[in-house]
Amino acid sequence: MLTVSLLVCVMVALSRADGDVEASVAPTDAHASVAPTDAHASVAPTDAHASVAPTDAHASVAPTESSASVAPSAPANSSEDLWQASRGHSYLFVQTPLSWAEAEQNCLNKTAHLASVQTFDEYQFIQGMIQTITLGFPETWLGASNCQQEDTWLWSDGSHFEHSLWCVMKPDKEEGHNCLQMNYGANSCWDNTNCTLALPSVCAK
Repeated sequence: MLTVSLLVCVMVALSRADGDVEASVAPTDAHASVAPTDAHASVAPTDAHASVAPTDAHASVAPTESSASVAPSAPANSSEDLWQASRGHSYLFVQTPLSWAEAEQNCLNKTAHLASVQTFDEYQFIQGMIQTITLGFPETWLGASNCQQEDTWLWSDGSHFEHSLWCVMKPDKEEGHNCLQMNYGANSCWDNTNCTLALPSVCAK
């Protein structure tokens, strides 16, 4: 009988203890009101969304020297060709110093050849043209050479080599002196010289 009463008292104590536990437990954070976190709070716009001033890539750029207009360099007498006519031919004095071969090619580019001389009057006309431009008598290429065969002088335009105004003791036999220059020496006559010399020249057509 004592045992049964003891069991009843234990059960009553346990039931009261359970009740006290339930009464004393406050609502947990899971059920409490939660203040909005930063994730839900209003967020000021970041720099990614803010207005961005235009960068240098979009700014106006002044033209650089590389984009500025550059006047192309002109070949010898290209844009200022001053051909002078005489007795059915036109003559051009090219002041740019060139080798004989370069001078002939330059004339070919102008649909001409280095000048041939068939009369003394023609030679005087060419000399006068050069003197008017240079105020002198510079040594100047004409179109004759003997590169093909020694002692056989030919004009590059294919005309016959009949008239000549060689200086005394010219042409000489010196090796490599295969091209004709005018205005040589005190008498401004003809001389055979090295074809690689850079001299002015006269084109004719």
